[in-house]
Amino acid sequence: MGTVGINDDYAGPSTFHQLVDEYSEPEADSFLNNDPVDSEPDEVEIDEEGQNDTDPDDDEVSIPVMLDVLGSNGNELSSHVQQGIILNIPVSSGPLSLLPVIPFFCTTHPEVPVDSYDIPSSSWGHFYDSNSGELECGMIFKTKAHLIASVQDFSVRFARREYRVVESKPKLWKVACKYDDATGCNWMLRGIFKAKMELFKITKYAGPHTCLMNEISIDHRNLGKSMIATHLLGMVRQDPAYNIKYVQQNVNDNFGFDISYHKAWHALKAAREEVYGTWESFV
Repeated sequence: MGTVGINDDYAGPSTFHQLVDEYSEPEADSFLNNDPVDSEPDEVEIDEEGQNDTDPDDDEVSIPVMLDVLGSNGNELSSHVQQGIILNIPVSSGPLSLLPVIPFFCTTHPEVPVDSYDIPSSSWGHFYDSNSGELECGMIFKTKAHLIASVQDFSVRFARREYRVVESKPKLWKVACKYDDATGCNWMLRGIFKAKMELFKITKYAGPHTCLMNEISIDHRNLGKSMIATHLLGMVRQDPAYNIKYVQQNVNDNFGFDISYHKAWHALKAAREEVYGTWESFV
């Protein structure tokens, strides 16, 4: 009786690619779940109203400026993260600081807001406080960006109304209620750079809003990526792979608004770059 050779039962793959297909396993991550990876959204995303997700007239400020304005309010974590539910990792027992090193002047004078570093306190000492969220005529700001960040914080967390940019120049910033024409709301604010003080100052302010509050489940157009990213810094430090859907849930928990995938993706990207740097910074 003759022996049966290997090639008598199995002819083998006819090509190299067929060999790879036979012995390759389905792709999977042994350590993480197999949820789809967050992909970059299209360059322009259209919302239900047929408008761009980001208002082109809205000035975006940097994360450090937003941290300056928000102070300790920029260090808030959602209740889910505090309980370790979303990340499923131990949460640090100590407070997680997101703020830059505080100058000596502020440590010896804790009553001085973060926004007023190196600004003399006198009749000029009238600053925005992110704990009360009040805007008044005469308030001063270190830069135009600080003025914008303060108005964003006021509009999102306190007034819960949207504004539109009426005029924006290097030394002037003027905004009004987004629905002033439709509702007759007279809310408006104008900030001007004062050369003598080398500061921005609110020179005209009319408030409060008289328009009706929108439903809180709707996205707030003035809730920019920097403001969202500021609240994500601690979570991104704990979990670099923080997921887009958790960003959206965190924003809803902290602000009461539902943001789009597009806005969440860009905010998460900004937070990661702030914590870990950009690819170009390592080249």
